[in-house]
Order: sequence, then C-alpha cells, then structure tokens
Amino acid sequence: MRFISRKLGEIMKSNTNSKITTQTFDADISHLANQINELLEKQKQTVSSAEKMSRELKQAITNVSHDLKTPLTSALGYLQMAKSNKTTPEKKAEYLTIVEKRLESLSFLLEELFEFSKIYEGKIEFQPDRVNVSNLLRDVLSLYYEDFTSKNISPVVHFADDPVTVSADANMLKRIFQNLIQNALIH
Repeated sequence: MRFISRKLGEIMKSNTNSKITTQTFDADISHLANQINELLEKQKQTVSSAEKMSRELKQAITNVSHDLKTPLTSALGYLQMAKSNKTTPEKKAEYLTIVEKRLESLSFLLEELFEFSKIYEGKIEFQPDRVNVSNLLRDVLSLYYEDFTSKNISPVVHFADDPVTVSADANMLKRIFQNLIQNALIH
C-alpha cells in the first residue's frame, strides 16, 4: 500500500504516463492498482480533451474576430473615401451602398455569433416537425431575390416533383439555408 501511495504521488507530480504496478498476490491490492490506473487514464483523457477544446476555442475566437473585423475595416475605409471632398456625388453614393452592405454583413455575423452562443449554452429548444424542404427552400430563396439580382446571379434550382419532407425544426432549417445563401453571396 505504501508503494502504491508513493508511486501515485510521483505520477501526479510528474505528469507521466507511468502506471501503478504491483508484485503482490493479494487480489484486493491488485484490483485497487488497476482501478487507480483506470482513473489515471480517464484523468489524462479529460485533461487532453480540455486542452484540445481550449485550443479550438482560441482558434474559433481568432476566426470570429477576423470575420468581424474584415467587413468593419472595409466599411470604415469606404466611409472615409465617401467623406472626402475629392469624391464625386456618384462615387459617394456607390461607397455608401458598399458601406451599407458591409454593415449588413457584419450584422449578419454578429447575429450568427449570438445564435451560436444560445445554442452552446443550451438556451434554444428545437421543435422538430414534418417540414417540406422544397417549399422552405423556395421561400428562403425568394427572400434573396434582390441580392441575387444586384450581383447578376441567377440560381438554378431543381426541385423534386414529389414533396421532400424531413423531421426538423423549420426555423433552424431556414437559418441553415439563409446561412448558406448569405455565405454564397458574401464569398
């Protein structure tokens, strides 16, 4: 027992991959050593998982910061050009339209971040129901008619003759379609 206690202390201090070994014929002591080894393995996996999640969170924060900064920086640049005395009224109008689009993009990204945080915290309840995917997609596409037109984009969409239904939360599925379309329009 003293050996197991000392070895466990060494393992905990040195963060090593060592295991507790015994040379006893006492089944209870051998069982205890095995249980400690299992606990050490679980703790190592938990620490590894936490470190991985921390790295992923830091990367996600970096990505979000970049994604938010890009349209903001662009909008500020166009706003400065629009304020210039050397800029023609036509160019000012064009720049202000670009600023508006960049701010809409920023607003969209902030809304996405807010939605993600609500989902992450478990504050959104999904309401699954039978949803006609084709009808929902048609509705969402129609919301972006002006955006497609302004970018000279004519989406070609083929829908099945028969209704395509899935069990889903209609609002969440709508958000997925909106995200995909927004990203396509932005990028």
